[in-house]
Amino acid sequence: ANTITFTEAELLGRPTNNSITINIVPDTTIQYHYQYGTSPGFYTQSTNDQTATGGQPHSVVITGLSPNTHY
Repeated sequence: ANTITFTEAELLGRPTNNSITINIVPDTTIQYHYQYGTSPGFYTQSTNDQTATGGQPHSVVITGLSPNTHY
């Protein structure tokens, strides 16, 4: 397994009652997805696979979230 490094830390933005945007800038081109859920260590949902180009900003919008819920 290769270590993936990023130019900056993940940045969460544009929150709404049912969505959040995650922004990344990987150092190299990567394929990835996010897994998430409402209980730590129990991830019942995931995003589609994404490809982010090295050195370029990439955003994913996670929708269908419940209001006032920690993920």
